[in-house]
Amino acid sequence: MNNKNISITAITFVILYFSFVVFISLFKGLTFHNVKFNNIHIKKLFIKIDKKIILKANSITIIPQQKVSKDITNIHKKIYYLSKISALFETIKFTDIKYQKLFIPIIEYSNNILYIKSKFLNINGKISTYKNYTIIQNLDFIYKNISFNKINGIIKYNKNISFELSGIYNANKINLIGYLTQNETLNITVKSNYFKYTLNKINLNIKNLIVKAIYNLKYQNIKLSSSLDEIRLNYKKTNIKISDFNLNYQNNKLAFSIDKAFIDKYEKFSNIQIDYTKGSYFLNDKLLIIPFNKKTSFYYEDKFISLNKNELIFKSIDNFNFYSKLIVLKYKDYVIKANEGKAI
Repeated sequence: MNNKNISITAITFVILYFSFVVFISLFKGLTFHNVKFNNIHIKKLFIKIDKKIILKANSITIIPQQKVSKDITNIHKKIYYLSKISALFETIKFTDIKYQKLFIPIIEYSNNILYIKSKFLNINGKISTYKNYTIIQNLDFIYKNISFNKINGIIKYNKNISFELSGIYNANKINLIGYLTQNETLNITVKSNYFKYTLNKINLNIKNLIVKAIYNLKYQNIKLSSSLDEIRLNYKKTNIKISDFNLNYQNNKLAFSIDKAFIDKYEKFSNIQIDYTKGSYFLNDKLLIIPFNKKTSFYYEDKFISLNKNELIFKSIDNFNFYSKLIVLKYKDYVIKANEGKAI
Protein backbone atom coordinates (compact mmCIF):
# COMPACT_ATOMS: atom_id res chain seq x y z
CA MET A 1 0.00 0.00 0.00
CA ASN A 2 2.86 2.31 0.91
CA ASN A 3 4.58 1.44 -2.37
CA LYS A 4 1.40 2.40 -4.24
CA ASN A 5 1.24 5.76 -2.48
CA ILE A 6 4.91 6.34 -3.22
CA SER A 7 4.32 5.55 -6.92
CA ILE A 8 1.38 7.99 -7.13
CA THR A 9 3.44 10.65 -5.40
CA ALA A 10 6.36 10.02 -7.77
CA ILE A 11 4.12 10.23 -10.87
CA THR A 12 2.49 13.43 -9.58
CA PHE A 13 5.92 14.92 -8.89
CA VAL A 14 7.17 14.02 -12.39
CA ILE A 15 4.07 15.55 -14.01
CA LEU A 16 4.36 18.74 -11.95
CA TYR A 17 8.10 18.95 -12.59
CA PHE A 18 7.65 18.42 -16.32
CA SER A 19 4.84 21.03 -16.44
CA PHE A 20 7.06 23.47 -14.54
CA VAL A 21 9.98 22.90 -16.95
CA VAL A 22 7.70 23.38 -19.98
CA PHE A 23 6.19 26.52 -18.44
CA ILE A 24 9.62 28.02 -17.71
CA SER A 25 10.84 26.98 -21.17
CA LEU A 26 7.95 28.83 -22.79
CA PHE A 27 9.38 32.11 -21.49
CA LYS A 28 12.65 31.29 -23.22
CA GLY A 29 10.92 29.80 -26.26
CA LEU A 30 10.26 26.26 -27.43
CA THR A 31 11.00 24.97 -30.94
CA PHE A 32 9.33 21.89 -32.45
CA HIS A 33 10.14 20.20 -35.74
CA ASN A 34 7.88 18.23 -38.11
CA VAL A 35 4.66 18.89 -36.22
CA LYS A 36 1.42 17.38 -37.52
CA PHE A 37 -2.15 18.43 -36.71
CA ASN A 38 -4.68 16.33 -38.62
CA ASN A 39 -4.12 17.44 -42.25
CA ILE A 40 -1.56 20.17 -41.42
CA HIS A 41 2.20 19.56 -41.47
CA ILE A 42 4.60 22.17 -40.03
CA LYS A 43 8.35 21.78 -40.49
CA LYS A 44 9.25 24.24 -37.73
CA LEU A 45 7.09 25.64 -34.91
CA PHE A 46 8.24 28.21 -32.35
CA ILE A 47 6.23 29.22 -29.22
CA LYS A 48 7.23 31.78 -26.62
CA ILE A 49 5.49 33.69 -23.84
CA ASP A 50 6.59 37.29 -23.38
CA LYS A 51 3.97 39.90 -22.51
CA LYS A 52 1.68 37.85 -24.72
CA ILE A 53 2.11 34.70 -26.81
CA ILE A 54 4.55 34.65 -29.74
CA LEU A 55 3.76 31.97 -32.33
CA LYS A 56 5.83 31.35 -35.46
CA ALA A 57 5.50 28.53 -37.99
CA ASN A 58 7.59 27.90 -41.09
CA SER A 59 6.87 25.77 -44.15
CA ILE A 60 3.22 24.84 -43.59
CA THR A 61 1.63 22.24 -45.84
CA ILE A 62 -2.14 21.77 -45.75
CA ILE A 63 -3.29 18.47 -47.21
CA PRO A 64 -6.81 18.52 -48.77
CA GLN A 65 -9.36 16.51 -46.85
CA GLN A 66 -11.60 14.05 -48.65
CA LYS A 67 -14.67 15.46 -46.96
CA VAL A 68 -14.69 19.21 -46.49
CA SER A 69 -17.46 20.68 -44.39
CA LYS A 70 -19.40 23.44 -46.14
CA ASP A 71 -21.13 24.47 -42.95
CA ILE A 72 -21.09 28.24 -42.58
CA THR A 73 -23.29 28.40 -39.51
CA ASN A 74 -22.18 29.79 -36.13
CA ILE A 75 -20.25 32.54 -37.93
CA HIS A 76 -21.29 34.98 -35.19
CA LYS A 77 -19.79 32.74 -32.50
CA LYS A 78 -16.62 32.00 -34.51
CA ILE A 79 -15.90 35.69 -35.12
CA TYR A 80 -16.51 36.47 -31.45
CA TYR A 81 -14.10 33.79 -30.20
CA LEU A 82 -11.52 34.63 -32.88
CA SER A 83 -11.40 38.21 -31.57
CA LYS A 84 -10.86 36.90 -28.03
CA ILE A 85 -8.10 34.48 -29.07
CA SER A 86 -6.25 37.01 -31.23
CA ALA A 87 -6.02 39.34 -28.22
CA LEU A 88 -3.79 36.74 -26.49
CA PHE A 89 -1.04 36.97 -29.13
CA GLU A 90 1.75 39.49 -29.45
CA THR A 91 3.01 37.98 -32.71
CA ILE A 92 1.66 35.39 -35.12
CA LYS A 93 3.84 34.65 -38.12
CA PHE A 94 3.26 31.92 -40.71
CA THR A 95 5.59 31.61 -43.69
CA ASP A 96 5.59 29.46 -46.84
CA ILE A 97 2.02 28.16 -46.65
CA LYS A 98 1.07 25.60 -49.29
CA TYR A 99 -2.36 24.23 -50.16
CA GLN A 100 -2.47 22.33 -53.45
CA LYS A 101 -1.51 24.95 -56.10
CA LEU A 102 -2.08 27.80 -53.66
CA PHE A 103 1.00 29.40 -52.08
CA ILE A 104 1.09 32.22 -49.52
CA PRO A 105 4.62 33.47 -48.69
CA ILE A 106 3.68 35.16 -45.41
CA ILE A 107 0.87 35.85 -42.95
CA GLU A 108 1.98 38.00 -40.03
CA TYR A 109 0.21 39.76 -37.18
CA SER A 110 2.63 41.64 -34.96
CA ASN A 111 2.27 44.76 -32.81
CA ASN A 112 -1.31 45.12 -34.09
CA ILE A 113 -0.16 45.16 -37.74
CA LEU A 114 -1.67 42.56 -40.08
CA TYR A 115 0.42 41.71 -43.15
CA ILE A 116 -0.53 39.12 -45.77
CA LYS A 117 1.23 38.79 -49.10
CA SER A 118 0.43 36.49 -52.02
CA LYS A 119 -0.35 36.57 -55.74
CA PHE A 120 -4.10 36.80 -55.19
CA LEU A 121 -4.44 38.42 -51.73
CA ASN A 122 -2.55 41.30 -50.11
CA ILE A 123 -3.49 42.92 -46.80
CA ASN A 124 -1.58 45.51 -44.83
CA GLY A 125 -2.83 47.68 -41.97
CA LYS A 126 -3.37 48.15 -38.27
CA ILE A 127 -5.91 46.01 -36.38
CA SER A 128 -6.08 46.64 -32.63
CA THR A 129 -8.17 44.15 -30.65
CA TYR A 130 -9.62 45.02 -27.25
CA LYS A 131 -12.11 43.38 -24.88
CA ASN A 132 -15.35 44.09 -26.73
CA TYR A 133 -14.23 45.86 -29.89
CA THR A 134 -11.61 46.03 -32.64
CA ILE A 135 -10.27 49.20 -34.27
CA ILE A 136 -9.10 49.14 -37.90
CA GLN A 137 -6.74 51.84 -39.15
CA ASN A 138 -5.38 52.52 -42.64
CA LEU A 139 -5.92 48.95 -43.85
CA ASP A 140 -5.25 48.18 -47.52
CA PHE A 141 -7.03 45.14 -48.98
CA ILE A 142 -6.31 43.77 -52.47
CA TYR A 143 -7.99 40.61 -53.77
CA LYS A 144 -7.08 39.83 -57.39
CA ASN A 145 -8.28 42.97 -59.25
CA ILE A 146 -10.43 44.28 -56.39
CA SER A 147 -8.77 46.92 -54.25
CA PHE A 148 -9.99 48.67 -51.07
CA ASN A 149 -7.64 51.21 -49.51
CA LYS A 150 -7.45 53.29 -46.33
CA ILE A 151 -10.06 51.23 -44.50
CA ASN A 152 -10.84 52.73 -41.09
CA GLY A 153 -13.50 51.93 -38.53
CA ILE A 154 -14.63 49.88 -35.58
CA ILE A 155 -16.09 46.41 -34.99
CA LYS A 156 -18.05 45.86 -31.76
CA TYR A 157 -18.79 42.48 -30.15
CA ASN A 158 -22.06 42.45 -28.25
CA LYS A 159 -25.21 40.42 -28.84
CA ASN A 160 -24.84 41.54 -32.44
CA ILE A 161 -21.44 41.98 -34.08
CA SER A 162 -21.73 45.51 -35.48
CA PHE A 163 -19.32 47.43 -37.69
CA GLU A 164 -18.84 50.94 -39.07
CA LEU A 165 -16.17 51.17 -41.76
CA SER A 166 -15.07 53.61 -44.42
CA GLY A 167 -12.62 53.17 -47.25
CA ILE A 168 -11.70 53.99 -50.84
CA TYR A 169 -12.61 51.72 -53.75
CA ASN A 170 -11.44 52.69 -57.24
CA ALA A 171 -10.96 56.31 -56.07
CA ASN A 172 -14.50 56.28 -54.63
CA LYS A 173 -15.12 56.90 -50.93
CA ILE A 174 -17.47 54.29 -49.47
CA ASN A 175 -19.12 53.95 -46.06
CA LEU A 176 -20.09 50.49 -44.83
CA ILE A 177 -22.42 50.02 -41.85
CA GLY A 178 -23.95 46.77 -40.65
CA TYR A 179 -24.32 44.02 -38.09
CA LEU A 180 -24.39 40.23 -37.81
CA THR A 181 -27.10 38.80 -35.56
CA GLN A 182 -26.88 35.69 -33.40
CA ASN A 183 -29.27 33.89 -35.76
CA GLU A 184 -26.75 34.32 -38.61
CA THR A 185 -28.41 37.21 -40.44
CA LEU A 186 -26.07 39.80 -41.95
CA ASN A 187 -27.41 43.34 -42.49
CA ILE A 188 -25.28 45.72 -44.58
CA THR A 189 -25.74 49.27 -45.83
CA VAL A 190 -23.29 50.72 -48.38
CA LYS A 191 -23.26 54.46 -49.11
CA SER A 192 -21.31 56.54 -51.58
CA ASN A 193 -21.95 60.19 -52.49
CA TYR A 194 -20.22 59.77 -55.83
CA PHE A 195 -19.28 56.45 -57.39
CA LYS A 196 -17.39 55.98 -60.65
CA TYR A 197 -16.76 52.59 -62.21
CA THR A 198 -15.91 50.97 -65.56
CA LEU A 199 -17.33 47.55 -66.42
CA ASN A 200 -16.87 45.87 -69.83
CA LYS A 201 -16.15 49.24 -71.49
CA ILE A 202 -19.27 50.75 -69.89
CA ASN A 203 -18.47 53.87 -67.86
CA LEU A 204 -20.73 54.42 -64.83
CA ASN A 205 -21.09 57.63 -62.83
CA ILE A 206 -23.49 57.43 -59.88
CA LYS A 207 -24.63 60.11 -57.42
CA ASN A 208 -25.81 59.32 -53.87
CA LEU A 209 -25.73 55.54 -54.08
CA ILE A 210 -27.33 53.54 -51.25
CA VAL A 211 -27.34 49.73 -51.26
CA LYS A 212 -28.94 47.68 -48.48
CA ALA A 213 -28.60 43.90 -48.16
CA ILE A 214 -30.00 41.30 -45.77
CA TYR A 215 -28.29 37.92 -46.09
CA ASN A 216 -29.18 34.84 -44.07
CA LEU A 217 -26.01 32.75 -43.80
CA LYS A 218 -27.86 29.66 -42.59
CA TYR A 219 -30.40 29.47 -45.42
CA GLN A 220 -28.24 31.40 -47.92
CA ASN A 221 -30.95 33.73 -49.18
CA ILE A 222 -30.51 37.40 -49.87
CA LYS A 223 -32.69 40.49 -50.10
CA LEU A 224 -31.31 43.61 -51.80
CA SER A 225 -32.51 47.16 -52.22
CA SER A 226 -30.73 50.11 -53.81
CA SER A 227 -31.45 53.69 -54.69
CA LEU A 228 -29.59 56.54 -56.36
CA ASP A 229 -30.28 60.11 -57.40
CA GLU A 230 -28.62 59.89 -60.79
CA ILE A 231 -26.69 57.46 -62.93
CA ARG A 232 -24.86 58.23 -66.17
CA LEU A 233 -23.74 55.43 -68.49
CA ASN A 234 -21.46 55.80 -71.45
CA TYR A 235 -20.87 52.99 -73.92
CA LYS A 236 -19.14 53.72 -77.22
CA LYS A 237 -21.21 56.60 -78.70
CA THR A 238 -24.31 56.07 -76.56
CA ASN A 239 -24.96 58.16 -73.44
CA ILE A 240 -27.68 57.28 -70.91
CA LYS A 241 -28.89 59.36 -67.98
CA ILE A 242 -31.28 57.93 -65.37
CA SER A 243 -32.77 59.93 -62.49
CA ASP A 244 -34.18 58.62 -59.20
CA PHE A 245 -33.61 54.90 -59.78
CA ASN A 246 -34.72 52.25 -57.25
CA LEU A 247 -34.02 48.53 -57.43
CA ASN A 248 -35.09 45.64 -55.18
CA TYR A 249 -34.09 41.97 -55.37
CA GLN A 250 -35.69 39.00 -53.63
CA ASN A 251 -36.44 35.40 -54.62
CA ASN A 252 -34.92 35.77 -58.12
CA LYS A 253 -37.09 38.79 -58.87
CA LEU A 254 -35.85 42.30 -59.68
CA ALA A 255 -38.37 45.08 -59.07
CA PHE A 256 -37.44 48.56 -60.28
CA SER A 257 -38.72 52.09 -60.73
CA ILE A 258 -37.30 54.99 -62.75
CA ASP A 259 -38.39 58.61 -62.55
CA LYS A 260 -36.76 59.69 -65.82
CA ALA A 261 -34.33 58.22 -68.34
CA PHE A 262 -32.69 59.82 -71.38
CA ILE A 263 -30.71 58.15 -74.17
CA ASP A 264 -29.12 60.49 -76.69
CA LYS A 265 -28.72 58.01 -79.54
CA TYR A 266 -29.02 54.31 -80.28
CA GLU A 267 -28.67 53.14 -83.88
CA LYS A 268 -31.45 54.96 -85.83
CA PHE A 269 -33.16 56.15 -82.63
CA SER A 270 -32.31 59.46 -80.95
CA ASN A 271 -33.48 61.70 -78.10
CA ILE A 272 -35.13 58.78 -76.32
CA GLN A 273 -36.92 59.98 -73.20
CA ILE A 274 -38.64 57.67 -70.70
CA ASP A 275 -40.83 59.13 -67.95
CA TYR A 276 -41.89 57.37 -64.78
CA THR A 277 -41.66 53.60 -65.19
CA LYS A 278 -42.03 50.67 -62.82
CA GLY A 279 -41.63 46.97 -63.51
CA SER A 280 -40.22 43.57 -62.60
CA TYR A 281 -37.77 41.15 -64.16
CA PHE A 282 -38.01 37.45 -63.26
CA LEU A 283 -34.51 35.96 -63.59
CA ASN A 284 -35.50 32.29 -63.78
CA ASP A 285 -38.14 32.86 -66.47
CA LYS A 286 -36.22 35.69 -68.20
CA LEU A 287 -39.49 37.60 -68.20
CA LEU A 288 -39.86 41.40 -68.12
CA ILE A 289 -43.16 42.91 -66.96
CA ILE A 290 -43.74 46.68 -67.02
CA PRO A 291 -47.28 47.36 -65.77
CA PHE A 292 -46.88 51.13 -66.06
CA ASN A 293 -44.83 53.55 -68.14
CA LYS A 294 -46.08 57.13 -68.08
CA LYS A 295 -44.51 58.14 -71.38
CA THR A 296 -41.81 57.12 -73.84
CA SER A 297 -40.85 59.40 -76.71
CA PHE A 298 -38.10 59.29 -79.32
CA TYR A 299 -37.04 60.18 -82.85
CA TYR A 300 -36.73 57.46 -85.44
CA GLU A 301 -34.67 59.06 -88.19
CA ASP A 302 -36.70 62.28 -88.72
CA LYS A 303 -39.98 61.01 -87.27
CA PHE A 304 -41.09 61.84 -83.72
CA ILE A 305 -43.03 59.14 -81.86
CA SER A 306 -44.68 59.43 -78.46
CA LEU A 307 -46.17 56.48 -76.54
CA ASN A 308 -48.31 57.32 -73.50
CA LYS A 309 -49.46 55.20 -70.54
CA ASN A 310 -47.84 51.99 -71.72
CA GLU A 311 -47.74 48.36 -70.59
CA LEU A 312 -45.27 45.69 -71.66
CA ILE A 313 -44.76 41.96 -71.17
CA PHE A 314 -41.55 40.79 -72.84
CA LYS A 315 -39.92 37.35 -72.93
CA SER A 316 -38.28 37.43 -76.36
CA ILE A 317 -38.54 39.31 -79.64
CA ASP A 318 -41.03 36.67 -80.76
CA ASN A 319 -42.97 36.56 -77.52
CA PHE A 320 -44.17 39.90 -76.14
CA ASN A 321 -47.27 42.01 -75.50
CA PHE A 322 -47.35 45.80 -75.68
CA TYR A 323 -50.18 48.24 -74.96
CA SER A 324 -50.24 52.03 -75.27
CA LYS A 325 -53.24 54.22 -74.45
CA LEU A 326 -52.15 57.04 -76.78
CA ILE A 327 -49.65 57.00 -79.66
CA VAL A 328 -48.57 60.24 -81.34
CA LEU A 329 -46.57 60.33 -84.60
CA LYS A 330 -45.17 63.59 -85.97
CA TYR A 331 -43.51 63.84 -89.38
CA LYS A 332 -42.86 67.24 -90.92
CA ASP A 333 -46.26 68.99 -90.81
CA TYR A 334 -48.25 65.81 -90.20
CA VAL A 335 -49.53 64.67 -86.81
CA ILE A 336 -51.12 61.25 -86.35
CA LYS A 337 -52.79 60.13 -83.10
CA ALA A 338 -53.98 56.63 -82.23
CA ASN A 339 -55.85 55.57 -79.11
CA GLU A 340 -55.18 52.21 -77.43
CA GLY A 341 -52.53 50.74 -79.69
CA LYS A 342 -51.52 47.12 -79.21
CA ALA A 343 -48.67 44.90 -80.42
CA ILE A 344 -48.74 41.14 -79.80
